[in-house]
Amino acid sequence: VSGANFRADLYNKSRFDDIQLSLDSGPQFTIGKGTIRPAALYERRWFGKHAFSNGIGGDVDATVPLTSRAQLALSVNSVRQTIDLNSDEDGWRTAAGADLLQQFGATLARFSLRYGRLDATARPESLRQYGTGFLLAHQSRAVTVFGELDYTRTHGILPQFRVGKTRRDQRWDLTGAVILNEAKLVG
Repeated sequence: VSGANFRADLYNKSRFDDIQLSLDSGPQFTIGKGTIRPAALYERRWFGKHAFSNGIGGDVDATVPLTSRAQLALSVNSVRQTIDLNSDEDGWRTAAGADLLQQFGATLARFSLRYGRLDATARPESLRQYGTGFLLAHQSRAVTVFGELDYTRTHGILPQFRVGKTRRDQRWDLTGAVILNEAKLVG
């Protein structure tokens, strides 16, 4: 099984554009009612029209059904990243996540836990990250409505050279949308 992911955050000033591409490929196995998929992973990122970073590593995803309406999805990946203009930030980036999904009729709920770490060449650039999230989505024939709330806490290992302080920040993300499943143009 192979996959490609593309993400672009584009701005009216292209020097802030952030474009990311990742490719992965590996076998998928069925074990009992669950699946497991190990894969090789390649990443490339451009920032402000310039090459920013690349990485190579691996990923393992597993899905385990808990009931006919609930499942647990687990993921772990590790990537050796190379930052083109700052070798101090080169290093191993590791992430782990768990999602519990529950179906309630036409409504889906997802609770997520995340952990990430960067072990950079320069220890002050290393960091740890913890996060959680909750998504609720309802689908009808005409529309799908969803809302998601995420929280992430990031902290550095040592004070950074440039600012003399250890990084400590928190981030809240609130996302919501209405997707029209059936749209017709009348002329």
